[in-house]
Amino acid sequence: MEVTSFDFEHRIFTLPGAYIFGTGADRKPMLHVEMGELHAALSIEGLVKEFGIAPDSKDYELIGVAQDALKFVQYISPGDSIPTEIIDGTASWPIGPEHFESAKNQLMLKLASWVSGESVTKADNAAMTKLLDDPDVQKNIQKGFEQAAEALKLDSREKVVEMIERLGRELSYIHALREYYHWVFLIRRHLKAAQGLLKADSQSLENAIRADLLADNATKEFRRKFENVDAQIDDVVSALSNLPNVIEFVRVERDDLHMGTLVWSEIEEEWKAPKFETRESVRRAISALYTFLAQRFLKTDW
Repeated sequence: MEVTSFDFEHRIFTLPGAYIFGTGADRKPMLHVEMGELHAALSIEGLVKEFGIAPDSKDYELIGVAQDALKFVQYISPGDSIPTEIIDGTASWPIGPEHFESAKNQLMLKLASWVSGESVTKADNAAMTKLLDDPDVQKNIQKGFEQAAEALKLDSREKVVEMIERLGRELSYIHALREYYHWVFLIRRHLKAAQGLLKADSQSLENAIRADLLADNATKEFRRKFENVDAQIDDVVSALSNLPNVIEFVRVERDDLHMGTLVWSEIEEEWKAPKFETRESVRRAISALYTFLAQRFLKTDW
């Protein structure tokens, strides 16, 4: 790709408050502008039609890129860099070193499991660290490097180490996303608790029940994506033998999951750690959650 930033040329993009943002679960692009005290939002289709942006123009090309870029960023202002996901496939958002460590630990345990023939149950970071301190596990990991190099027809164990590091860097974003979605997956538990406080309020109770059904449907696809990534690396040596395709698969799932975080961030402040101090606060929270879910997930599977 020749362009690396959103250098729009049409004067509409020079208006105060001009930026492209995404709406709904599919992040449909809209252009925001300020006209005095008025804040206006125009669909991309309307923008192209009303302002005569030609299909062979640079702006038209950049608008197409912006539609894809909204999977990775909340909004796009003129002059912003194009996300690296579009340019070279790498993630443009930061993660912590602990996510890379947990991803690499997971792969090491998979390698030990491949050698021993004993499956390793799912474990949190602390449990994985404890398992890696086991001398027998460490012995199997070292054997794994040698046996994997032989199975993959590589001339050194160091190349296996490099491949695991490379795959671990990609998986670290999945680990970060799994950590993020923890609060989303807990929403249904909070809803169950809230229902107990709404027995005398039939309307709010009905909203809570409907929200619970929508939340279940909305999170099923997220869970499936995490499970699909886990399945890809269950046989770690097989994954290394097909590393480019596995990385491409992980990146697709990563990008879809990350786009979901941009959508769910709208209710994160209220539902990440809800504190229902009064029945009225419960009613407001349930109403806002139901509206959020109904507007975005009522007609979708995720």
